Amino acid sequence: MSSGTVIEVRALAPLRLSPSGVKVATVLLIVALCGAYFYRLNPAQPPVVSVPVDTISEQLGEWKGGTAATLESASRDILQLDRYVRRMYRDPADTNVFLYIGYWKQQNGDSQAAKHTPSLCLPSNGWHIERLGKRTLSLPFADGQLKPLEVNRIVGEIDRSRHLIYYYFTNGTEYYPEEWQSLARISWNAFLRRRTDGGIVEVSTELKPGPEGMAEAERALLRLLTEVQPKLDHLIASAKETR
Repeated sequence: MSSGTVIEVRALAPLRLSPSGVKVATVLLIVALCGAYFYRLNPAQPPVVSVPVDTISEQLGEWKGGTAATLESASRDILQLDRYVRRMYRDPADTNVFLYIGYWKQQNGDSQAAKHTPSLCLPSNGWHIERLGKRTLSLPFADGQLKPLEVNRIVGEIDRSRHLIYYYFTNGTEYYPEEWQSLARISWNAFLRRRTDGGIVEVSTELKPGPEGMAEAERALLRLLTEVQPKLDHLIASAKETR
């Protein structure tokens, strides 16, 4: 796969929670049961919010984006996204980083980010993945402040091409690295009739051979996210709620 390759999701793998996620399964069940009971007493729905993630600019600092790539019809049917952007960005040194943001107005059932992560979906498409743990990045947000944001790091390999991938979740105006955190927040917000919108942010780049390949890839992903995160945070924070 060349450095210009985009990652297409065509099938789903079963959701597997991390050990820490298993520990909260009982809590999630209790929250869900309480939510069902509370809904009978108060059937008001959570607000509907639409964040126009597909309006993120083709020009992000020194990065120039190409034409946004569309999802194949099978992927659209599976994901049921409300908004998304898939675009390859290139810097002046010809480094390519692929950006994908998938977004749902209301997350529930299969229409939620935690069930459509690279670590779950890529193996179903023939990829071998290696989990590298998490990394805490210092990124600018919409208010101009640098804040810590924790991301998942995996290496995906197919056809002898290896890619470094960062991903994390958005839920309402909050950000999480773990699938179980995303699921828990959706359940809690639905219970309290708060925003249940959200999605997943992924950036990826091909790993170059040699001892510096990983370090170069890490720097490239950080540089693009430094441009993406404040714009995404502004779109999320400024979205209007409707019922």
